[in-house]
Amino acid sequence: MNDTSNWKGRAKRLAPAILVLSAALAACSKAPAPDAGKDPYAGGVSYPWSDRVGPAGDDPYAGGVSYPWTGAGAPTALRGAQGSAQTFLSDTQWTSATNAWGPVERDRSNGEQGAADGRPLTLGGQTFAKGLGVHAPSEISYALSGQCTTFTATLGLDDEVGDRGSVVFEVWNGTATKLFDSGLLRGADAPRAISVPIDGVSSLRLVVRDAGDGLNYDHADWAAAQVSCPA
Repeated sequence: MNDTSNWKGRAKRLAPAILVLSAALAACSKAPAPDAGKDPYAGGVSYPWSDRVGPAGDDPYAGGVSYPWTGAGAPTALRGAQGSAQTFLSDTQWTSATNAWGPVERDRSNGEQGAADGRPLTLGGQTFAKGLGVHAPSEISYALSGQCTTFTATLGLDDEVGDRGSVVFEVWNGTATKLFDSGLLRGADAPRAISVPIDGVSSLRLVVRDAGDGLNYDHADWAAAQVSCPA
């Protein structure tokens, strides 16, 4: 038997092993497919966020900022921004804000941990062009003139979480007086329209709590949140 025949015989015997090895290498080289249904809260992960205008310790005059005053009382940022009786809070600047999962979103749902990654605010199948999307636990504070009369909004867990999540909405005059408490609201509950008197309130604080059972899927909407401040 010549050398060529020997080589062909050895190659024939090795062929099955080579095929098995090639298949194994190909399988190892493939990246695992992403798990589209992965729970974003797995392992207790969270993305807490906070924002504050003029944090303690900052120079109050930095950048040439000033706070003009008149005998009738300094105008509020809310009224000054709109110049009208009805002002959407999403069109104004808060004095401080905290949120459990990414930033507070203006005119969209909380979404995930990134900024501006939410969807249209949707409660019970109805979409809202204006409002605030948060994730419990969350707090947002606004400076008022003490001359505003009413805070209105439609509350609920955004449709993006289905029937999951459970929260409690609260409206406060600063940290001293609770003006409204929604009680427990779940994802399957109907949205709730509210009208809260805020006569004399100088600091409007909007709070969403996680109902004591953890923060998972607590995507809460202050839909169409606005204040009435007659001239």
